[in-house]
Amino acid sequence: MCSTNTSVLDCFKPDAKFNMRHRNTANYHPSIWKDYFLQYASQSMEFDDETKAQIENLKKEVVKMLIDASKAIEEIVNLIDLICHLGIHYHFESEIDEVLQQIHKNYTQNGEIIIVDDNLRLLALLFRLLRQQGYHVSPNVFNKYKDENGNFSEKLVKDVEGLVELYEACHLRIHGEEILDEAYAFASTKLKSIATQLKPSLAAQVNYSLKQSLHRGLPRLEARRFISIYEEDPTHNQILLTLAKLDFNFLQNLHRKEVGNICEWWKEVDVAAKLPFTRDRIVECCNWILAIYFEPQYSQIRKILTKLIAFMSIVDDTYDLYGTMDELELFTEAIQRWDISCINDLPEYMKLIYESLFKIYEEAERELEKQGRAYCIKYVIKELQKTIQAYMTEVKWLNNKYIPTMAEYIQTSAISSGYPLLIAISYVGMGDMATKDIFKWVTNEPKIVTASATMCRIMDDIVSNEFEQKREHVASIIECYMRDYGVSKEEAIQELQKGVTDAWKDINEECLKPTEVPRPFLMNILNMSRFLDVMYKDEDCYTHAEGKMKKCIQALLVDPLMQTSPKTSMCSTNTSVLDCFKPDAKFNMRDRNTANYHPSIWKDYFLQYASQSMEFDHETKAQIENLKKQVVKMLIDASKPIEEIVDLIDLICRLGIHYHFESEIDELLQQIHKNYTKNGEIINLDDNLRLLALLFRLLRQQGYHVSPNVFNKYKDENGNFSEKLVKDVEGLVELYEACHLRIHGEEILDEAYAFASTKLKSIATQLKPSLAAQVNYSLKQSLHRGLPRLEARRFISIYEEDPTHNHTLLTLAKLDFNFLQNLHRQEVGNITEWWKELNVAVKLPYARDRIVECCNWILAVYFEPQYSQARKMLIKLIALMSIIDDTYDAYGTIDELKLFTEAIERWDISSLDDLPEYMKLIYESLLKIFEEVERELEKQGRAYCIKYSIKELQKTIQAYMTEAKWLNNKYIPTMAEYIQISTISSAYPFLVTSSYIGMGDIAVEDIFKWVTSKPKIVTASTIICRFMDDIVSNEFEHEREHVTSIIECYMRDCGVSKEEAIQELQKGVTDAWKDINEECLKPTKVPMLFLTRVLNMARFIDVMYKDEDCYTHAEGKMKECIQALLVDLVPINNMRKKDMKPFIYA
Repeated sequence: MCSTNTSVLDCFKPDAKFNMRHRNTANYHPSIWKDYFLQYASQSMEFDDETKAQIENLKKEVVKMLIDASKAIEEIVNLIDLICHLGIHYHFESEIDEVLQQIHKNYTQNGEIIIVDDNLRLLALLFRLLRQQGYHVSPNVFNKYKDENGNFSEKLVKDVEGLVELYEACHLRIHGEEILDEAYAFASTKLKSIATQLKPSLAAQVNYSLKQSLHRGLPRLEARRFISIYEEDPTHNQILLTLAKLDFNFLQNLHRKEVGNICEWWKEVDVAAKLPFTRDRIVECCNWILAIYFEPQYSQIRKILTKLIAFMSIVDDTYDLYGTMDELELFTEAIQRWDISCINDLPEYMKLIYESLFKIYEEAERELEKQGRAYCIKYVIKELQKTIQAYMTEVKWLNNKYIPTMAEYIQTSAISSGYPLLIAISYVGMGDMATKDIFKWVTNEPKIVTASATMCRIMDDIVSNEFEQKREHVASIIECYMRDYGVSKEEAIQELQKGVTDAWKDINEECLKPTEVPRPFLMNILNMSRFLDVMYKDEDCYTHAEGKMKKCIQALLVDPLMQTSPKTSMCSTNTSVLDCFKPDAKFNMRDRNTANYHPSIWKDYFLQYASQSMEFDHETKAQIENLKKQVVKMLIDASKPIEEIVDLIDLICRLGIHYHFESEIDELLQQIHKNYTKNGEIINLDDNLRLLALLFRLLRQQGYHVSPNVFNKYKDENGNFSEKLVKDVEGLVELYEACHLRIHGEEILDEAYAFASTKLKSIATQLKPSLAAQVNYSLKQSLHRGLPRLEARRFISIYEEDPTHNHTLLTLAKLDFNFLQNLHRQEVGNITEWWKELNVAVKLPYARDRIVECCNWILAVYFEPQYSQARKMLIKLIALMSIIDDTYDAYGTIDELKLFTEAIERWDISSLDDLPEYMKLIYESLLKIFEEVERELEKQGRAYCIKYSIKELQKTIQAYMTEAKWLNNKYIPTMAEYIQISTISSAYPFLVTSSYIGMGDIAVEDIFKWVTSKPKIVTASTIICRFMDDIVSNEFEHEREHVTSIIECYMRDCGVSKEEAIQELQKGVTDAWKDINEECLKPTKVPMLFLTRVLNMARFIDVMYKDEDCYTHAEGKMKECIQALLVDLVPINNMRKKDMKPFIYA
């Protein structure tokens, strides 16, 4: 493209900085939260003075309760447990410590608890509270609950609350406490067996405890859950409950602002765009650090520690995935030298990582110098260097395919877990109490740190093993254990889980008095271990953050707690707690019907192309023009035999360059139709099934109504297609492809389709690999129903492998593909800029964020350069229609939807004032697009177009409203009612009409009158859209409230099963394709250009809604399609299949 010795990649600079094609990548999902928390960064989140005073008064009341000496032991123990459970214990540490000290003095003797009453619940609870406080009380007190055989008594099963407390107490056991091991086995077994027989509330408590023990749970998360449970208790203490709610919201407020500030920093660093190979998990990092310490006094250190863990996550992904051996050695050396001048030796992407790490440490050091505590920093730098060395060791193991021994693995991986580093740096912000001796202790591999790091590595390896081994990854502890001990994977996991239990015993032991260091330092380590227990129990919830991690963040940072009593409201007696925090008022989805769509995959990736000059150089442009002239010569060469010219036309079409030669191809096929057909039947051809079927397909594609009766010659004496045809695989494939252009009444093509598809399926496994691949692909995706650009992308790589390929055609196809891709990238970049300005992801977070997918949809409608402006307009419209669809489908209340429907009917900017805030953005954006288009049309003297498009929009919105009413009234429509409304609500009539606006003077007013009069081809396309969408979306849609689908309507009307309904609806799709094919035959009611738009819209549905809704769930086929068409260039020189990402989308 640029010169004969230059790779095509070098012509487009943007790809140079985003070329991940030869790297090992893990395809992590993008950030879930995007810019959501930015709204809190600049907010003043202070409580009003009245609420602050209320909190202080409530705290004083709680202190009075704690120091009330008249309380019985059970009452005071329950009070302390309540305070801890409600998450307000950190306000009363000295009081609780003093009370428990007194209890330990009065109610223990020789380390054993002495309580006269035979009360298992009280005994176990007190044991747990004393152990939590560091008292080494003996578990032998539980021997009294054993029977004469030395087993725990079966009678305990009747005391469910006591059994639960015993189970919870067992989680604080240490090594050598066999009685607690027995108690744990007994309690857990019995609780599992009786859970289904209990009252729902108690059963829920039991099941939750079995899944997540209190001791290993995250205190803030446990508090969030318990507050709502405690509120339902009619005996709840109003003072405790009110303080817990106010305190929760106060902390949430503070934490939100911190997360907002961190997100601002993350956005400035621009990790998602600059380091796209890594996990974009900044909010998850904030959540991780909040688990270590949530208290207000640690606000500043949380910010530093969050930045550090975020960049250590990037470094981890760099060593794990992306970096080459040479790059990683350079980075390791730079970390060891710890000098900013090292940055010059690093590759570009590593400079950002190294410099950012440096800045984080400098920020911490400046703060420490002010405090006279600069000594801390050398310890954490040393831990960082150890961690990086451990990463490098693991990379070498992977590079050398070395499986280490268990001892080697544990020694290195406990460091590479990053936990020793994170624990050390967590102490930096703990003030003067974090002396030099504390840092010497923590960096000297104390047992509690080793236990936490070992637990981290084992739990991570167990849940990540399958995911990690899908790509090249260092051997996990599971493989090491299996190799060292000659056991199965299941046995290895079982033994490693015992190792986790032992690590917990180490942690519990190290927290007992006398401790080596003050308890606050041990609590950091305990909390890190708790985070692992919660987030790595069933899966790696940091990497796969769409489940439990998301729910945790939602609970702790998004949803505030509501105050239910007017006496205890935060701002005034008539104000909800929500009103105290303005940001939530515009993002309250808690009472809405939402679908939890995944966030944008592409984020800001295409912005890099918006301002790029993407022109080809003059030499390449000249080369393209010369190649086109050569192809024209080939087409007008009258000396070619029929087979050669038909093959040439097919090649040009399949390579995606046919749009340059439309007049020449039309003329040729017109001549062929004249010379080789008689009375509509193809004549004068040899007995060549491949050629006959190919010519039939090409003539049909061109609109000629040639008869399929010519295929009767391939039938046997019984009137069936001859079994001999099975030997002619290429002919059979062409016959199969030709059948996709059949129309109603062509029984011979229905038979041919059934015969060809059945035979091809049966012989596919017996063919050569290349032919088998072609057959299997055709069976999954026919040419006629495929997307021309996507088919071209695939065929170019196949054609190049053909040793007889025509170099002129192939070169032109590659250059043309890259030229169009270049143009399309810039368009997508410009559209992404517009989308980013609208800020849909933040302002309308309930909607599908699919702007790049919308671009891909409209590129399927028309890809040619002359429709560039039309595409931009149509993409904006389809993107906003997608939001409106989600608003009616998922988010809007019935009253809001009525207002919006009325506003669309009135079509007046003054209607904006009547709409709720979130709808104003949608309505105003729609009006702006139409105004922009109308101004352009007025210049062209074509303003008449706009009224037709607006009318179709209004019909679509009315159809949405009808469906919303059906849902609201729980009404199941008849099939006739459903089809009438849902074909309009598919929005295809509106989109087809709007697509004609940008087609220039050829789109006269008669065209708009025709398209808005429900022509058969448009109706057929909308039926395909609606039927296929409903079939693949049915299960997903019914996970929430959703309007009845056509499947339910058909089942109800016709009294059939779901499977039978789907089978019949699929026949309806086939019939709709026959309608489309029929409408494209000459003489057509409108020029073929307009029919092609409708055909292409149907094609998009066939490809993207065949197996699932690939627009909603855009992480699979849709992503691969966009990657193929808009990300990966087609290499020009010496390209082979291995150099080019294969795209088999069917």
